[in-house]
Amino acid sequence: MSLRAALTVACLMAGLAVPLTTSAGPAGAHPGPGRAAAPSPRHQPATPPPAPARSAAQAPFDLGSQPTAGSSSTPVAGPQPTFPPTAPAAAASPSGGAAVLPIRATFFYPWYPESWYPTSHFTPTLGAPYDSSAPGVLAYQVAAMEYAHIEVAIASWWGPGTLTDARIPLLLDAAAGTSLRWTLYYEPAPGTQSADLAYIYSHYASSPEYEHLDGKPVLFVYSRSVASCADAASWVNLNAGRFYLDLQVFGGYQSCAIQPDQWHQYAPAERQDLQAGHSFSVSPGFWLYSSATPLLARDPVAFTQAVQEMVASAEPWQLITTWNEWGEGTAVEDAVQWESADPYGQYVDILHAIP
Repeated sequence: MSLRAALTVACLMAGLAVPLTTSAGPAGAHPGPGRAAAPSPRHQPATPPPAPARSAAQAPFDLGSQPTAGSSSTPVAGPQPTFPPTAPAAAASPSGGAAVLPIRATFFYPWYPESWYPTSHFTPTLGAPYDSSAPGVLAYQVAAMEYAHIEVAIASWWGPGTLTDARIPLLLDAAAGTSLRWTLYYEPAPGTQSADLAYIYSHYASSPEYEHLDGKPVLFVYSRSVASCADAASWVNLNAGRFYLDLQVFGGYQSCAIQPDQWHQYAPAERQDLQAGHSFSVSPGFWLYSSATPLLARDPVAFTQAVQEMVASAEPWQLITTWNEWGEGTAVEDAVQWESADPYGQYVDILHAIP
């Protein structure tokens, strides 16, 4: 953790009034290199449910919530967690500095509370739901990601004018002066790519907190708008060299005549996924909010082994799937179900121990 991040969280807490199977795809499918299965069953923001009652899972402390439009969430004060003043610091790099491969990154979801499922199987210690616009929430998340040696957070983005778009400046501001950088996970259906690329480039790409590689701002693209070689070629042509494009894999992607800068898989129902020469992904588990049983059971020992193998692979993009996708139950962010002695939780502690 950078010194600034540590001080930010310490001051925040003190100022509170209170307080190796290589695979790709869903569990049970092992397509192997060069093939890719369908994306996870949901991976989209929920239709905003009625404002959930907070009696079942209250926020553990007041994090300075500033509700956005559509948010009726109000954090409730409670016991203050203890911040460990002697916690080992993550290796820091200057904000906006030149990226060096391999890069550890995580998929991040800035869509709470409006996309919270009250039937989620896990309870984040930040509150259920917390507010993705609250400065205190973002300060904690940045510090926790630094502690996990995460260099880049890939924020789900659904287009100009959406709540996810409105929160991108908040995410960038929260990372100022820290080692964490941001990029976007492009999620809209096809049809608006040209205008969207121009918008992202003009609004966010020049920020020192936005990740750059090979001199270009990085952009990840979800399979909703890339599922064939023709789609990949269209993305490359529309991009015209502006972004470092990292597209999600699909069956036969390696044989496409026109290639983007890089490829990744999003398959959190698999403990680990290797796309040789491109990426290695790990997941702590997968338990969809609407399912009685998990597709991938949580197992800290298995997750530790997967992280060790990810690091040993030296693949250029080493991806944690996910930081906080609570509807699919894939989060490594701290939850009541896996708290530890520090404020970060068992899965973040595992990532910290394996830089």
